[in-house]
Amino acid sequence: MKAINIHTHQVDFQSDDYQVLSIEALDFLSSGEASQITLRTQPLLSFEAFAARFPSNVYFSIGIHPWKAASPEAQQLLDESGAFTHTAVESFRSLLQHPRVVLMGEIGLDKLCDAPFDKQLLLLEQQLLLAADLRKPLILHVVKAMDEVLALHRRFSSQIPAWIIHGFRGNAQQAQQYLRHGFHLSFGPHHHPAALQSTPPSRRFFETD
Repeated sequence: MKAINIHTHQVDFQSDDYQVLSIEALDFLSSGEASQITLRTQPLLSFEAFAARFPSNVYFSIGIHPWKAASPEAQQLLDESGAFTHTAVESFRSLLQHPRVVLMGEIGLDKLCDAPFDKQLLLLEQQLLLAADLRKPLILHVVKAMDEVLALHRRFSSQIPAWIIHGFRGNAQQAQQYLRHGFHLSFGPHHHPAALQSTPPSRRFFETD
C-alpha cells in the first residue's frame, strides 16, 4: 500500500508514494514587478504546464502563505473593502479546480512572523470563503494563533470538509483540543511523541515538509 506525504516542498522523484507538493498561489496569480502587478488572464494554463513536470503520484496544495499577507502581490488581489477582486477570485478558483490540486494551503496565521496580523486574518478569511464555496479541504500553518483558528473553524466548519494542521509540534493537550473540534493533525520530523500517540490513526497524517 502506498504511503501519503501530505505536505512537502520538495518532491522525491524516486518515490512511488503519493506526495502533496505545497505551492505558493501568488506564483500563479500574479506576475510582473511589485509596482505594476497584473493578474495573469489564464493562470490555469501556466499551472498546467507546471504540473506536467511531475509524475502522476504527485498532487498539489495551493494557497497564499500568511508570511506573504502584506506583500504587494497579495494586497493587489484585494479591493478597497478588503475582499478578493472578481478577477482574483476567478483566477484562484481555476487553480483550485485543477484535478491534481487536492488541498488549499498552506494558509493560516502566524503571530511570530513580520506580516501584520490584521492583514493575515483578512487574507485568511478571503481564502476560507473560497474554500467554503468549492468545498476544498485545508492544510493550515498555525503559530500562536489557535484561538483565532478555532473561531474561524466555528464559522466555516460546516462548509469545508477537512481542516489539517500541518507540521504539528504541540503537546498532547493541544492535540486533543484540536481533535475535539474536528481537526486533523499532520506530523513531521519534529513532533511531540505524546501528541502523535494520542491522535487516532484516522485523524493523523505524516509529512516531510
